[in-house]
Amino acid sequence: MATLIYFNVIPISGYFIDEAYIETNDIAYAYLEYKDGELTYKIYRPTADKSKKWRNNNPYGVHAGYRQLPSTGELLIITKSLKDVMAIYENLHIPAIAVQSETCFIKDTVIEEYKFRFKKVLTLFDNDRQGVEQAESYKILYDIEPIFIPLSYSVKDFSDLIKLAGRDNAIMTLKILIE
Repeated sequence: MATLIYFNVIPISGYFIDEAYIETNDIAYAYLEYKDGELTYKIYRPTADKSKKWRNNNPYGVHAGYRQLPSTGELLIITKSLKDVMAIYENLHIPAIAVQSETCFIKDTVIEEYKFRFKKVLTLFDNDRQGVEQAESYKILYDIEPIFIPLSYSVKDFSDLIKLAGRDNAIMTLKILIE
């Protein structure tokens, strides 16, 4: 619960789109982000139909977890979901940020900021086709090394690895990948 509060994730029963109020009638969360003094959100409804699972008004430049980053550090992981940012933080105390999707690129000036603040920056995108392609693009464009959850686990991301392999195995696997 403390991690959800730290990352501004709150349970909701509904939300507004313009003037219209949408009642969720199911489990729903708002991921709140602040950038340049403006509040934005991503709504997640895990049990909803695919077309209603996500609502988002975050601009591409909003990186989930950015406000929780320390001013400097040894390592920053760039991933694709706040769920993974929170799992990495809670289990390894490693700072991470998430882009809005694996098709999003980060401004060069922001990459420079991350590389200035952190001694090492890695990507940890899904180990599917889209994630691998994006990681390769980040390597070419930004000289950021990718790491991937091994295919032998049959999961795409770190939070799923925790569910499948258990917390201790997931932590050990990520530590090995980081080295």
